[in-house]
Amino acid sequence: DIALNNLSEVLNTPLQAGGFALAGMGAGDLLRELEFYFPARDLDLAALASAFAGAGQPFAAYADDIAAMDARDVNGYLKGYIDMLFRRDGRHYILDWKSNWLGPDADAYSPAALDEAMRSHGYYLQACLYALALRRSMEVRWPDWDQERHFGGVFYVFTRGVDPLKPGNGVAAFRPPSALLDGIEAALGCGKTGL
Repeated sequence: DIALNNLSEVLNTPLQAGGFALAGMGAGDLLRELEFYFPARDLDLAALASAFAGAGQPFAAYADDIAAMDARDVNGYLKGYIDMLFRRDGRHYILDWKSNWLGPDADAYSPAALDEAMRSHGYYLQACLYALALRRSMEVRWPDWDQERHFGGVFYVFTRGVDPLKPGNGVAAFRPPSALLDGIEAALGCGKTGL
């Protein structure tokens, strides 16, 4: 429990090698527990799997998992909470905290182990839904929003694997492409109108 024993280490350790840390971020540059919801009508699971298959790695490897999901009728609203949204150097990032136990020390939180955890727990889909929620919200609230320019990506921070001596350890960092978000939006039948 390296990171859980010292939260300040988690906040002061760069999220990526050569990158930035969360410590010292101004209150005006972050939002916690950001609620979102948007319509979801007649989920097309095949279209969702196809969107992931065409998105490159790490998403393409998750397409088979999506195709194997048990999808019942989905009609209503999709609601969730993003742990943290923060702004850095003009770009917006999503952060999700994870306390999953992957092993006894930081070495158990390698990129391969994180990828397996991300896939087996459905976190890639979760992260893409968060990114879609952010895009939908920003397109309504900020007329100049440009996903490619203003969205920096997603960090899934597995707190047990953060190691101050190895910046980026225990952190899955990726950026869902806009085409993937378009595909998810179409598969959910929610279109580009409304939130």
